[in-house]
Amino acid sequence: MENKNFSGNFLSAVIFTILGLLTIKFFNISYPMTIVSTTQSSELAVVGEGKVEVTPDTAYIDAGITIDKASSVGEAQKKINEINNKIINALREIGIEKADIKTSNYSINPNYKYENNDNRVDGYNGNVTIEIKVRDPD
Repeated sequence: MENKNFSGNFLSAVIFTILGLLTIKFFNISYPMTIVSTTQSSELAVVGEGKVEVTPDTAYIDAGITIDKASSVGEAQKKINEINNKIINALREIGIEKADIKTSNYSINPNYKYENNDNRVDGYNGNVTIEIKVRDPD
């Protein structure tokens, strides 16, 4: 007998619990809860903006020289060096120091011409680039 009574009580408890849960769900019953965090945060967020206006005190200039169709490598070198020296002397005359003028590229390459299924050298092309540093540009 005790088994029947126990299973009847158990069945009643299960049905009562299910009905209670369905009632809470159906009527949308909610209970307010407060959650308190006990952990400490070690984050710091900073947002900022800055603006500074200054007068430039240095300017950098790249200048290039190109020659085309020199008859030989020697002639290409001679033409490039003549023009380059004139530019450097003019820069020195206006007060730019020798240390502020430097060559950053110097090249001489053959110029090829294709005729009658033959590729032949048709002069030489030369390039030079100089970097110029101008202090206190006004």
